[in-house]
Amino acid sequence: MFDDIEPAPLGDPAPVIRSTPASVVIPSAPAPCTHTPAQRAALLSGMRTMDIKGKLYIPVNERVRVFRELYPNWSLLNDILSSDAGVITMCATVKDEQGRIIANAHASETIGDGQVNRTSALENCETSAIGRALGMLGIGIDTAIATADEVRNAIQRQQAPARAPYQSPAPRPTSAPLPPASDAQEEGRRLADAARRLALIKQIGAAFKALDCHAQAAIKDRAGKSVADMSLDELLNLQMMIADATNDSIF
Repeated sequence: MFDDIEPAPLGDPAPVIRSTPASVVIPSAPAPCTHTPAQRAALLSGMRTMDIKGKLYIPVNERVRVFRELYPNWSLLNDILSSDAGVITMCATVKDEQGRIIANAHASETIGDGQVNRTSALENCETSAIGRALGMLGIGIDTAIATADEVRNAIQRQQAPARAPYQSPAPRPTSAPLPPASDAQEEGRRLADAARRLALIKQIGAAFKALDCHAQAAIKDRAGKSVADMSLDELLNLQMMIADATNDSIF
């Protein structure tokens, strides 16, 4: 059954290419930290400090700089844990090159609390969490875990004027009470009602005359009284009855 297949031409054998299977990942070796203990001690002791009320603190940027020099293959991650009711809470985590958690720390800031948090509460919270996580790692804790940035912001919040507690506005009345009408206003209303009543009686009389005798008898029976004895509302109802009788809607 294979007689019709020509044999492959003879020649040099094709080179054999050996490839790594796709499922196999060969990680690159992390660059080893080449600092000697003496160099490490020099980096830690040479960090820039800030004097705040007679005590030395190390700013976050100094802790980050030394961290990158000592651990070039480690990672520093920040996660927002919550942001409810104007309070931001974050967690900073330090991981080694194998992804193992070495240190972490938390921080929270209230939006609008102090000068910095009025515009940069999220960034301020992130900086605080990073500085504290590096402090847990042992970087920049010669004097305190807190950084110069944290202490400076805390002092600014303490010096800022206290904000008044929030108070819901007093409920407003749905409608303002009308002032008592004067005698002249009352007389004007009576004249206006009388003019409207007269106009309605004229319209009702003209429409009533246009009805046939059967419709007129039905309207009189339903009305039960003379138009002269009807109130303004009764006249309006009578006008609607005549309009219905005109359209033959009640007969």
